[in-house]
Amino acid sequence: MFLDAKKIEGCSERTLQYYRVTVERMLQSTTTPIRKICTEEIRSYLSGYQQINGCGKVTVDNIRRNISSFFSWLEEEDYILKSPMRRIHKIKTKQQVKETISDEAIEQLRDHCACARDLAMIDLLYSTGIRVGELVNLNIDDVNFEARECVVFGKGDKERRVYFDAKAKLHLQNYIISSGLKEMIEGTSVAKNGAFKKIYASSFYYNERGVAVWPAQVINYTNKTQFLFRIEKGVLDINDSGVNDYFTPDNMRIPFRNMIYIGDSDTDIPCMKLVNSYGGHSIGVYNADTQDKKKVYKMMHDKRIKYFAAADYSEGRELDTLVKAIIDRTAYNEKLETMHYKNLNEAAASEEK
Repeated sequence: MFLDAKKIEGCSERTLQYYRVTVERMLQSTTTPIRKICTEEIRSYLSGYQQINGCGKVTVDNIRRNISSFFSWLEEEDYILKSPMRRIHKIKTKQQVKETISDEAIEQLRDHCACARDLAMIDLLYSTGIRVGELVNLNIDDVNFEARECVVFGKGDKERRVYFDAKAKLHLQNYIISSGLKEMIEGTSVAKNGAFKKIYASSFYYNERGVAVWPAQVINYTNKTQFLFRIEKGVLDINDSGVNDYFTPDNMRIPFRNMIYIGDSDTDIPCMKLVNSYGGHSIGVYNADTQDKKKVYKMMHDKRIKYFAAADYSEGRELDTLVKAIIDRTAYNEKLETMHYKNLNEAAASEEK
Protein backbone atom coordinates (compact mmCIF):
# COMPACT_ATOMS: atom_id res chain seq x y z
CA MET A 1 0.00 0.00 0.00
CA PHE A 2 2.92 2.31 0.73
CA LEU A 3 4.33 1.73 -2.75
CA ASP A 4 0.89 2.31 -4.28
CA ALA A 5 0.74 5.67 -2.50
CA LYS A 6 4.17 6.59 -3.85
CA LYS A 7 3.16 5.51 -7.35
CA ILE A 8 0.12 7.78 -7.21
CA GLU A 9 2.44 10.62 -6.15
CA GLY A 10 4.25 10.15 -9.46
CA CYS A 11 7.36 8.20 -8.46
CA SER A 12 9.10 6.33 -11.27
CA GLU A 13 9.46 2.52 -11.34
CA ARG A 14 13.12 2.89 -10.46
CA THR A 15 12.29 5.02 -7.40
CA LEU A 16 9.57 2.60 -6.31
CA GLN A 17 12.04 -0.26 -6.53
CA TYR A 18 14.51 1.70 -4.38
CA TYR A 19 11.80 2.32 -1.75
CA ARG A 20 10.81 -1.36 -1.74
CA VAL A 21 14.37 -2.69 -1.33
CA THR A 22 15.26 -0.13 1.36
CA VAL A 23 12.17 -0.73 3.50
CA GLU A 24 12.19 -4.53 3.11
CA ARG A 25 15.86 -4.72 4.10
CA MET A 26 15.22 -2.63 7.21
CA LEU A 27 12.21 -4.71 8.28
CA GLN A 28 14.10 -7.98 7.72
CA SER A 29 16.86 -6.79 10.06
CA THR A 30 14.56 -6.64 13.10
CA THR A 31 12.10 -8.88 14.91
CA THR A 32 10.44 -5.91 16.65
CA PRO A 33 6.79 -5.37 15.61
CA ILE A 34 6.51 -2.34 13.38
CA ARG A 35 4.35 -0.45 15.91
CA LYS A 36 7.10 -0.80 18.54
CA ILE A 37 10.16 0.16 16.46
CA CYS A 38 11.87 3.06 18.24
CA THR A 39 14.28 5.83 17.26
CA GLU A 40 17.30 4.13 18.88
CA GLU A 41 16.71 0.96 16.87
CA ILE A 42 16.60 2.90 13.60
CA ARG A 43 19.79 4.79 14.52
CA SER A 44 21.50 1.48 15.28
CA TYR A 45 20.34 0.04 11.95
CA LEU A 46 21.67 3.01 9.95
CA SER A 47 25.00 2.94 11.78
CA GLY A 48 25.38 -0.80 11.27
CA TYR A 49 24.38 -0.52 7.61
CA GLN A 50 27.13 2.03 6.98
CA GLN A 51 29.77 -0.10 8.70
CA ILE A 52 28.81 -3.39 7.07
CA ASN A 53 28.49 -2.01 3.52
CA GLY A 54 31.25 0.59 3.76
CA CYS A 55 29.04 3.20 2.09
CA GLY A 56 29.29 6.97 2.34
CA LYS A 57 27.14 9.51 4.13
CA VAL A 58 25.15 10.37 1.00
CA THR A 59 24.01 6.75 0.58
CA VAL A 60 23.08 6.42 4.26
CA ASP A 61 21.13 9.67 4.10
CA ASN A 62 19.20 8.39 1.07
CA ILE A 63 18.25 5.29 3.06
CA ARG A 64 17.27 7.47 6.05
CA ARG A 65 15.04 9.56 3.79
CA ASN A 66 13.29 6.47 2.35
CA ILE A 67 12.70 4.96 5.78
CA SER A 68 11.47 8.31 7.07
CA SER A 69 8.99 8.53 4.20
CA PHE A 70 7.72 5.04 5.04
CA PHE A 71 7.14 5.79 8.75
CA SER A 72 5.60 9.18 7.94
CA TRP A 73 3.10 7.37 5.72
CA LEU A 74 2.35 4.88 8.52
CA GLU A 75 1.72 7.79 10.89
CA GLU A 76 -0.54 9.63 8.43
CA GLU A 77 -2.54 6.45 7.82
CA ASP A 78 -2.87 5.88 11.61
CA TYR A 79 -0.98 2.60 11.58
CA ILE A 80 1.38 4.01 14.23
CA LEU A 81 0.99 6.82 16.74
CA LYS A 82 4.28 8.59 16.08
CA SER A 83 7.09 8.15 13.55
CA PRO A 84 10.38 7.04 15.16
CA MET A 85 12.19 9.05 12.46
CA ARG A 86 11.17 12.47 13.81
CA ARG A 87 14.34 12.81 15.90
CA ILE A 88 16.66 11.43 13.20
CA HIS A 89 17.71 14.43 11.17
CA LYS A 90 19.36 14.80 7.79
CA ILE A 91 22.95 13.57 7.75
CA LYS A 92 25.37 16.38 6.95
CA THR A 93 27.48 15.70 3.88
CA LYS A 94 30.18 17.60 2.06
CA GLN A 95 28.92 19.46 -0.97
CA GLN A 96 31.60 18.92 -3.59
CA VAL A 97 31.82 21.39 -6.44
CA LYS A 98 31.45 19.43 -9.65
CA GLU A 99 34.07 20.04 -12.31
CA THR A 100 32.82 21.53 -15.56
CA ILE A 101 33.94 20.10 -18.85
CA SER A 102 36.35 22.29 -20.80
CA ASP A 103 35.94 23.43 -24.40
CA GLU A 104 39.02 21.37 -25.30
CA ALA A 105 37.49 18.22 -23.80
CA ILE A 106 34.24 18.75 -25.71
CA GLU A 107 36.16 19.08 -28.99
CA GLN A 108 38.03 15.86 -28.19
CA LEU A 109 34.71 14.09 -27.61
CA ARG A 110 33.41 15.38 -30.93
CA ASP A 111 36.57 14.26 -32.74
CA HIS A 112 36.13 10.73 -31.42
CA CYS A 113 32.47 10.41 -32.42
CA ALA A 114 32.20 7.45 -34.78
CA CYS A 115 28.85 8.39 -36.34
CA ALA A 116 26.23 11.13 -36.70
CA ARG A 117 24.23 9.71 -33.77
CA ASP A 118 27.12 10.04 -31.30
CA LEU A 119 27.81 13.61 -32.41
CA ALA A 120 24.14 14.57 -32.04
CA MET A 121 24.00 13.02 -28.55
CA ILE A 122 27.15 14.77 -27.33
CA ASP A 123 26.06 18.20 -28.59
CA LEU A 124 22.49 17.85 -27.29
CA LEU A 125 23.68 16.78 -23.83
CA TYR A 126 26.24 19.60 -23.69
CA SER A 127 23.91 22.26 -25.04
CA THR A 128 20.85 21.47 -22.91
CA GLY A 129 22.32 19.96 -19.74
CA ILE A 130 19.69 17.22 -19.75
CA ARG A 131 20.23 13.85 -18.08
CA VAL A 132 21.16 10.77 -20.10
CA GLY A 133 17.87 9.15 -19.06
CA GLU A 134 15.97 12.16 -20.39
CA LEU A 135 17.86 11.95 -23.68
CA VAL A 136 17.06 8.24 -24.07
CA ASN A 137 13.32 8.91 -23.63
CA LEU A 138 13.28 11.87 -26.01
CA ASN A 139 10.93 11.45 -28.99
CA ILE A 140 11.09 13.29 -32.30
CA ASP A 141 7.68 14.84 -31.57
CA ASP A 142 9.14 16.48 -28.46
CA VAL A 143 11.66 18.49 -30.51
CA ASN A 144 10.89 21.90 -32.04
CA PHE A 145 13.72 22.71 -34.45
CA GLU A 146 12.39 26.13 -35.37
CA ALA A 147 12.42 27.33 -31.74
CA ARG A 148 15.46 25.14 -30.92
CA GLU A 149 13.74 23.64 -27.90
CA CYS A 150 12.58 20.25 -26.68
CA VAL A 151 10.37 18.90 -23.92
CA VAL A 152 11.97 16.31 -21.64
CA PHE A 153 10.51 14.21 -18.83
CA GLY A 154 12.73 13.98 -15.76
CA LYS A 155 12.40 12.32 -12.38
CA GLY A 156 8.82 11.50 -11.49
CA ASP A 157 7.79 12.21 -15.11
CA LYS A 158 8.17 15.93 -14.45
CA GLU A 159 7.96 17.85 -17.72
CA ARG A 160 10.36 20.68 -18.49
CA ARG A 161 11.39 22.66 -21.53
CA VAL A 162 15.07 22.98 -22.49
CA TYR A 163 16.83 24.81 -25.31
CA PHE A 164 19.73 23.84 -27.57
CA ASP A 165 22.17 25.81 -29.71
CA ALA A 166 22.54 25.97 -33.51
CA LYS A 167 25.35 23.40 -33.60
CA ALA A 168 23.25 20.83 -31.72
CA LYS A 169 20.33 21.54 -34.08
CA LEU A 170 22.41 20.86 -37.20
CA HIS A 171 23.93 17.66 -35.83
CA LEU A 172 20.54 16.39 -34.62
CA GLN A 173 18.94 17.08 -38.00
CA ASN A 174 21.84 15.39 -39.79
CA TYR A 175 21.42 12.30 -37.60
CA ILE A 176 17.67 12.14 -38.26
CA ILE A 177 18.20 12.47 -42.01
CA SER A 178 21.02 9.93 -42.19
CA SER A 179 19.74 7.36 -39.66
CA GLY A 180 17.28 5.83 -42.09
CA LEU A 181 14.68 4.79 -39.49
CA LYS A 182 11.41 3.87 -41.18
CA GLU A 183 9.28 5.80 -38.68
CA MET A 184 11.32 8.97 -39.21
CA ILE A 185 11.04 8.70 -42.98
CA GLU A 186 7.29 8.04 -42.78
CA GLY A 187 6.91 11.19 -40.68
CA THR A 188 8.38 13.49 -43.34
CA SER A 189 6.17 15.68 -45.51
CA VAL A 190 7.58 13.97 -48.63
CA ALA A 191 6.42 10.55 -47.43
CA LYS A 192 3.05 11.85 -46.24
CA ASN A 193 2.43 13.30 -49.72
CA GLY A 194 2.84 9.81 -51.21
CA ALA A 195 6.21 10.26 -52.92
CA PHE A 196 7.44 6.77 -51.95
CA LYS A 197 5.93 3.52 -53.20
CA LYS A 198 7.93 1.56 -50.61
CA ILE A 199 10.27 2.40 -47.73
CA TYR A 200 13.01 -0.08 -46.87
CA ALA A 201 14.53 0.92 -43.53
CA SER A 202 15.27 -0.25 -40.01
CA SER A 203 12.24 -0.19 -37.73
CA PHE A 204 11.18 -1.02 -34.16
CA TYR A 205 8.45 -2.75 -32.20
CA TYR A 206 6.70 -0.30 -29.86
CA ASN A 207 4.99 -0.86 -26.52
CA GLU A 208 1.59 0.53 -25.51
CA ARG A 209 3.24 3.88 -24.62
CA GLY A 210 4.73 4.23 -28.08
CA VAL A 211 8.29 3.60 -26.85
CA ALA A 212 10.63 1.51 -29.02
CA VAL A 213 11.43 -1.72 -27.16
CA TRP A 214 12.97 -4.05 -29.78
CA PRO A 215 14.20 -3.92 -33.41
CA ALA A 216 11.51 -5.15 -35.79
CA GLN A 217 13.78 -5.01 -38.83
CA VAL A 218 17.49 -4.34 -39.08
CA ILE A 219 19.01 -3.34 -42.41
CA ASN A 220 22.45 -4.74 -43.26
CA TYR A 221 24.57 -4.89 -46.40
CA THR A 222 22.96 -8.20 -47.49
CA ASN A 223 19.32 -7.11 -47.54
CA LYS A 224 20.31 -3.68 -48.88
CA THR A 225 21.40 -5.32 -52.14
CA GLN A 226 18.20 -7.42 -52.17
CA PHE A 227 16.13 -4.24 -51.90
CA LEU A 228 17.96 -2.76 -54.89
CA PHE A 229 16.99 -5.78 -57.02
CA ARG A 230 13.37 -5.43 -55.82
CA ILE A 231 13.37 -1.77 -56.83
CA GLU A 232 14.89 -2.65 -60.21
CA LYS A 233 12.27 -5.29 -61.00
CA GLY A 234 9.32 -3.62 -59.27
CA VAL A 235 8.81 -6.61 -56.95
CA LEU A 236 8.52 -4.47 -53.81
CA ASP A 237 6.97 -6.90 -51.31
CA ILE A 238 9.83 -8.39 -49.27
CA ASN A 239 7.95 -11.72 -49.11
CA ASP A 240 7.49 -11.97 -52.91
CA SER A 241 9.89 -14.57 -54.36
CA GLY A 242 9.25 -13.15 -57.83
CA VAL A 243 12.37 -11.05 -57.36
CA ASN A 244 14.33 -14.14 -58.43
CA ASP A 245 12.51 -14.37 -61.80
CA TYR A 246 14.15 -13.30 -65.05
CA PHE A 247 13.13 -9.92 -66.46
CA THR A 248 14.07 -8.67 -69.89
CA PRO A 249 16.04 -5.38 -69.84
CA ASP A 250 13.16 -3.36 -71.28
CA ASN A 251 10.79 -4.66 -68.56
CA MET A 252 12.85 -3.43 -65.65
CA ARG A 253 10.88 -0.95 -63.55
CA ILE A 254 13.95 1.11 -62.60
CA PRO A 255 17.14 -0.15 -64.28
CA PHE A 256 20.35 0.12 -62.30
CA ARG A 257 21.61 2.65 -64.82
CA ASN A 258 18.92 5.05 -63.55
CA MET A 259 19.73 4.61 -59.86
CA ILE A 260 21.56 7.06 -57.60
CA TYR A 261 22.95 5.51 -54.43
CA ILE A 262 24.20 7.81 -51.65
CA GLY A 263 26.09 6.27 -48.72
CA ASP A 264 28.71 6.89 -46.07
CA SER A 265 29.45 3.58 -44.35
CA ASP A 266 31.02 0.17 -44.98
CA THR A 267 27.59 -1.47 -45.23
CA ASP A 268 26.92 0.71 -48.30
CA ILE A 269 29.94 -0.54 -50.25
CA PRO A 270 28.33 -3.69 -51.77
CA CYS A 271 25.39 -1.59 -53.00
CA MET A 272 27.70 1.10 -54.37
CA LYS A 273 29.69 -1.51 -56.27
CA LEU A 274 26.50 -3.14 -57.59
CA VAL A 275 25.00 0.14 -58.82
CA ASN A 276 28.29 1.20 -60.43
CA SER A 277 28.80 -2.13 -62.20
CA TYR A 278 25.43 -1.79 -63.94
CA GLY A 279 25.95 1.79 -65.07
CA GLY A 280 24.31 3.61 -62.16
CA HIS A 281 25.73 6.40 -60.01
CA SER A 282 27.13 5.93 -56.50
CA ILE A 283 27.95 8.95 -54.34
CA GLY A 284 30.01 8.81 -51.16
CA VAL A 285 29.31 11.50 -48.60
CA TYR A 286 31.52 12.80 -45.79
CA ASN A 287 30.96 14.89 -42.66
CA ALA A 288 30.45 18.51 -43.68
CA ASP A 289 31.78 19.79 -40.33
CA THR A 290 34.99 17.78 -39.97
CA GLN A 291 35.70 17.64 -43.72
CA ASP A 292 37.24 14.20 -43.14
CA LYS A 293 37.49 12.66 -46.63
CA LYS A 294 39.67 9.62 -45.88
CA LYS A 295 36.83 7.13 -46.36
CA VAL A 296 35.52 8.64 -49.61
CA TYR A 297 39.07 8.85 -50.97
CA LYS A 298 39.46 5.11 -50.34
CA MET A 299 36.04 4.40 -51.90
CA MET A 300 37.10 6.38 -54.96
CA HIS A 301 40.42 4.57 -55.18
CA ASP A 302 38.68 1.17 -54.90
CA LYS A 303 36.16 2.21 -57.60
CA ARG A 304 33.21 1.87 -55.24
CA ILE A 305 31.87 5.36 -56.01
CA LYS A 306 31.85 7.71 -58.98
CA TYR A 307 31.51 10.94 -56.99
CA PHE A 308 31.81 12.29 -53.47
CA ALA A 309 30.42 15.38 -51.73
CA ALA A 310 29.79 16.81 -48.28
CA ALA A 311 26.70 15.42 -46.50
CA ASP A 312 24.85 18.71 -46.85
CA TYR A 313 21.46 18.14 -48.46
CA SER A 314 20.51 21.84 -48.64
CA GLU A 315 19.33 23.24 -51.93
CA GLY A 316 22.13 24.71 -54.02
CA ARG A 317 24.90 22.84 -52.21
CA GLU A 318 27.36 20.58 -54.00
CA LEU A 319 25.41 17.36 -53.34
CA ASP A 320 22.13 18.92 -54.50
CA THR A 321 23.75 20.19 -57.71
CA LEU A 322 25.40 16.82 -58.37
CA VAL A 323 22.20 14.81 -57.95
CA LYS A 324 20.23 17.16 -60.20
CA ALA A 325 22.94 16.92 -62.89
CA ILE A 326 22.78 13.11 -62.77
CA ILE A 327 18.98 13.22 -63.08
CA ASP A 328 19.19 15.50 -66.11
CA ARG A 329 21.76 13.24 -67.75
CA THR A 330 19.70 10.13 -66.93
CA ALA A 331 16.60 11.65 -68.51
CA TYR A 332 18.41 12.23 -71.81
CA ASN A 333 20.05 8.78 -71.75
CA GLU A 334 16.70 7.13 -71.09
CA LYS A 335 15.24 8.64 -74.25
CA LEU A 336 18.04 6.96 -76.20
CA GLU A 337 17.56 3.65 -74.35
CA THR A 338 13.82 3.72 -75.07
CA MET A 339 14.50 4.27 -78.75
CA HIS A 340 17.14 1.51 -78.70
CA TYR A 341 14.79 -1.13 -77.26
CA LYS A 342 12.00 -0.01 -79.57
CA ASN A 343 14.27 -0.63 -82.57
CA LEU A 344 15.40 -3.98 -81.15
CA ASN A 345 11.82 -5.18 -80.69
CA GLU A 346 10.81 -3.99 -84.14
CA ALA A 347 13.77 -5.78 -85.73
CA ALA A 348 13.00 -8.98 -83.80
CA ALA A 349 9.36 -8.84 -84.85
CA SER A 350 10.31 -8.50 -88.53
CA GLU A 351 12.51 -11.61 -88.32
CA GLU A 352 9.60 -13.69 -87.01
CA LYS A 353 7.43 -12.90 -90.04
